[in-house]
Amino acid sequence: MKNSTLTASILAIGVATGTLAGDVIAREGKWETTGAIKYGPKRPQGVPATDTYTDIDCISKAFELEAKAPLPLPDESCKVSNYRKDGASVRFTFICDEVNFDFVLTPHGPDAYSGSLVAKGKDPSVDYSATFESKRTAARCSAQELKEDGGE
Repeated sequence: MKNSTLTASILAIGVATGTLAGDVIAREGKWETTGAIKYGPKRPQGVPATDTYTDIDCISKAFELEAKAPLPLPDESCKVSNYRKDGASVRFTFICDEVNFDFVLTPHGPDAYSGSLVAKGKDPSVDYSATFESKRTAARCSAQELKEDGGE
C-alpha cells in the first residue's frame, strides 16, 4: 500500500472489517459501508478536506469460511499488531510500508458494525482519519454481483 490513496483506504477498511469474522463480521451477503475520510493538512492535491464514500461488498459463503482463518492482509508488506478486545470493540493496527492504520471496530449485532481508523505515515500526505458504518443489506449476492465485486 504505497502512498495510501482513497482507494487503498477503502480497501484497507474493507479488508479489515470484512475479515475479522471471529470478532466482528464476515457473514455471507451484501454489505453496504458508508463513511467519511478527513485528510490531514497535506492531503493529496485536489482532494477535499473531508470526503464521503459508499462501498458495496458481496461476501460469498466461501469467503466467509476463509475469513474465519487468521486475518488476511492487503499485501505482503503489511503486518497486524496490537490486536485486542476492548469490551465489545476490537482494536488493532495494520502496518503497511511506512503507514500505520489504527482501527477500532464495534459490532451492532450480526448484521452491522461501525468503526474508525487513523492513518499516519512518515509522509504527512498519507495522514487521514475515517469513520464508517456497515450493514448487511441482503442475505446473498447474485453470481453477477459476486463477479463484479471480485469474486469474494
